[in-house]
Amino acid sequence: MPTNAIHREKRTIAPELLCVCVAVYAYACASSPETRTAPVTKEYWSAPSFLLDLGRERTSLFGLPVDDIDTLEKKLRAAKGSKTRRETIRLLVFAHLRETDGSADARKRRRHRRQAGRLAQSLAKVTRDANVSAEMAFAELWMTWRAGKRRAGGIASRFVRFHRDNHELLYLAWTLRGEVAFESKRYREAERHFRYLIGVPGHPLYAYALFRSADCFEAMKKKDDADEARKEVVHLGCRDDAEPLVMRVVKQAMQRLRISMRSDPDGKSRPAVCPKPVYIQATRFRWSYPLAGHQPQVRSGVETSFEALGLFQSEHIRHGGQRPHSVDRQDRPRFFVVLGHFRNRSIVLPDPLARLFDATQHRLDRYQQIRR
Repeated sequence: MPTNAIHREKRTIAPELLCVCVAVYAYACASSPETRTAPVTKEYWSAPSFLLDLGRERTSLFGLPVDDIDTLEKKLRAAKGSKTRRETIRLLVFAHLRETDGSADARKRRRHRRQAGRLAQSLAKVTRDANVSAEMAFAELWMTWRAGKRRAGGIASRFVRFHRDNHELLYLAWTLRGEVAFESKRYREAERHFRYLIGVPGHPLYAYALFRSADCFEAMKKKDDADEARKEVVHLGCRDDAEPLVMRVVKQAMQRLRISMRSDPDGKSRPAVCPKPVYIQATRFRWSYPLAGHQPQVRSGVETSFEALGLFQSEHIRHGGQRPHSVDRQDRPRFFVVLGHFRNRSIVLPDPLARLFDATQHRLDRYQQIRR
């Protein structure tokens, strides 16, 4: 071939290679998922607001919809029967309890606390329902803690001792024990109370207990332990099914550790330290048709399971020209086989000397292989 022809061929091939490279780069850019990171926005955080939202979501004490106080007082005056009266008092305690955190006036909050405490004590004396008794005891604990009184710790310790059937209120009571100890600067005792909630993974208070334990460690000059606890809180936000309450605690831990938030292509926001999710892109399968013969190198390219389904040893080897023989049957010949023997000569009845002949044939084959 002339030299000019070779140069012309090289000039025509170069644009084709350039087009291929551009196409591959464009496909890689389009197929690779895009992730964005952004700093965590600062949100208002307070333990009472978080616990109140948790109580509204998980307990009837804060989450049960009730009428206003004036309507419930009218129903209480018109109630007939002890059962109806007790239920109305219970709802009235709930209404006063919500007003203690919803009102901006300090005088109104104190008035609602006094009325709720009086009604709760009167109902606790006459009720025989363990659940109602636990609700009234926790209402007294909550109002005492929100009022900043010192006896809140003693009420919380009595609650966890005598009311263990209502699990949600029990977890909140342990949380309040830790909060009371933390406010009194008994950090080691507070960390021990929060440790009880670490035994309930999957609950939003699990993340809250880890976060507050980190605050206890930091107050005790244990910086490394505090960072480790906050890192565990951050990793709770990597789960796809993380609850909004858990994510509130995760964001607070991220602010302390200065970790940014990442927006993944699936529309979910995760901490930047979380492993990136694996996206399986749809591709067109290319089926391979193996030729005749033994071709172990031809395979579909699909990952197999840990246990082979329906495949046995040596089943991938082709056994051409081999058919089952009736000599190898271990069961006795049945009547229809004996009758079919006279019509179909391909059916051979078991021979008692067949195994002996087979053993002799195997020995002869082995001797010939040795000689070779």
